[in-house]
Amino acid sequence: MMRIGAWIAGAALLAGGAGPDSGPDPAARPGAEALAEIVRLRQDGKGEEALAAARALLAGAEERGLGERQRAALHFAEGLLLAEREVAEPDELAQALPPLAAARALAGPGELRLAAGYDLGVAELRRAEGHRARIPEIAGSSLAPPAGPPAG
Repeated sequence: MMRIGAWIAGAALLAGGAGPDSGPDPAARPGAEALAEIVRLRQDGKGEEALAAARALLAGAEERGLGERQRAALHFAEGLLLAEREVAEPDELAQALPPLAAARALAGPGELRLAAGYDLGVAELRRAEGHRARIPEIAGSSLAPPAGPPAG
């Protein structure tokens, strides 16, 4: 997982829709340029801004005329940005599951669908591992020593 920069750069090319720069707001830029800006924000350590930009683009996808592949790439970016956050509770990772599932559904055959399916599984596994780590026997909490043989 956590390979958002390299993969979204490829997804931007896959998604198409490059056009002239519409200003500093990533949500105002068409397709590939907006995805590239989301990647740049994330690489600059501005994950929350990148997430907000992806969500803004998704909110106006129909008005901008974004196709299914472009929306799939945006859902994928949103899902990865949510999945790579530091989380205190395992269930916080569940926020990443719907965008990754949407990316898988919209992507059509090809690399984007495979990557979305893979990262959906990894996010679910990380969530399950967080729950597993809370099991007392696994977490290493002190348990009562085993009882000796019965007296008798």
